[in-house]
Amino acid sequence: MTDGSDDDVGREEKVDGRFLLQATPTDALDLILSYDLQRYSSPKYANFAPLKSDDLRKDITVDYLGETSKDADGVSLHATYQMNEMKLVSITSGRDENYFLTNDIDFMPVDLTRLTMKQDVGSFSQEIRLLSDKSDSPFQWLGGLFFLSEKADDQVDIWMNFMNMGMGMPGETLTHKSTTDTLGMALFGEATYIFSSRLDVTLGLRYDREQKDFDFTLAPGGMVQVMMGYSPASGSGDETFDAWLPKAALSYQLSDQVMPYVSISRGFRSGGFNTVERMGTIFKPEFIWNYELGAKTSWFNNHLQLNAALFYIDWSDMQVEVLTPGGATVYLDNAGKATSKGAELELLARPFSGVELIAGAAYTDAKYDDYSKGLEIYDGNRVIDSPKYTLNIGATYRLPNGMFINGRYVHFGEIFFDPANTQSQESYGLADAKVGYETEHFDIYLYAKNIFDEEYATRAFEVGNTWYGRSGAPQTFGIMLTGRF
Repeated sequence: MTDGSDDDVGREEKVDGRFLLQATPTDALDLILSYDLQRYSSPKYANFAPLKSDDLRKDITVDYLGETSKDADGVSLHATYQMNEMKLVSITSGRDENYFLTNDIDFMPVDLTRLTMKQDVGSFSQEIRLLSDKSDSPFQWLGGLFFLSEKADDQVDIWMNFMNMGMGMPGETLTHKSTTDTLGMALFGEATYIFSSRLDVTLGLRYDREQKDFDFTLAPGGMVQVMMGYSPASGSGDETFDAWLPKAALSYQLSDQVMPYVSISRGFRSGGFNTVERMGTIFKPEFIWNYELGAKTSWFNNHLQLNAALFYIDWSDMQVEVLTPGGATVYLDNAGKATSKGAELELLARPFSGVELIAGAAYTDAKYDDYSKGLEIYDGNRVIDSPKYTLNIGATYRLPNGMFINGRYVHFGEIFFDPANTQSQESYGLADAKVGYETEHFDIYLYAKNIFDEEYATRAFEVGNTWYGRSGAPQTFGIMLTGRF
């Protein structure tokens, strides 16, 4: 049995990098080649403790220390070609990600069940945009085409230790394998016309379409799992998800300092297939209508900016994670309807040369309007992971000699982890700081995150009759280097 007193439990190792190469073969052509990488590993992955424990980071009791890792590589080419009063933009991207996880999922002091996940995702995308490039014209426009090809291979193994379950026989592994092939495309266009140098009207339309092909197999590891109801299964399916996504916005330059605006847009999150629990079942796309009314203001020769907005979001077929009985796995389902309404306020001040102050506040009232699961009805409850309010304040000071100082504090209101609103994370705040030295060719920074070592949960779920939570990142110190050649 292992507990959180081991300082290595939950330790993470991260390497992130990004490299850019820019070239201008001609006056009209600009090329930017970029490569990014991520290497992440946690060799002793055991990040969950009872949600109501005294120390969420230390009260970890598992019989098996797991492991998790992620390797990701991406490359892209951004090309811009200048034409007569127009620009042609091409963005070509490829990405490969490999993810691995193994951990204890019974949360008992005896080794009963383990989960192992492997996922390999490869994708290629191409976007072409043609847009106007005449700044003094009252008519601005853009149009484009987007294409995506993606393949995801998933394998999930659930090992059951029948010997420790008192059944007197070796354990067996239940294996889920699936492949999802996605072909996506989008057509989009947007146009803005400025009337009398004060009134701007923007209209846009996007058509999104995704075709997904899904193949899966479910293989029990022996006769015991078959007798438990896990029958061998295989199958395939294909589904197409598409949507028309309009947008409209109107703004009016009331004065040199004040510009009120109003906008409406439709959003879309594609549907898909469940890969573990309820394997092969389809969850539908999620749609939102977003309405916003606000004002952007600028004062004292742009030394003070104050922006305010009211918003209303109407969700339909919201996608939600549903825990299976016992909490070992989840599947995606659609929750019906929900709404979110609130207000946002942003402040940016530059009182002196090199000094920048920011502050912001947001109030959000997000509730389920029509959501039930079995006999449980969640209408009127708060949407999970949605704080009622957030606050932030920060300051940056750049000295003439290249020194850089930055500090920021963000406060989050209470969130709920379950749609029944019985389990929550109380409000908390995080403070970060960064100091460094900036030059023409390189920047170097020392940073500190969660300076006061605030303890908070980022995720929670129920296993048996106990809720478990994953602790957020503790006090962290690091160094960051950026070079330009």
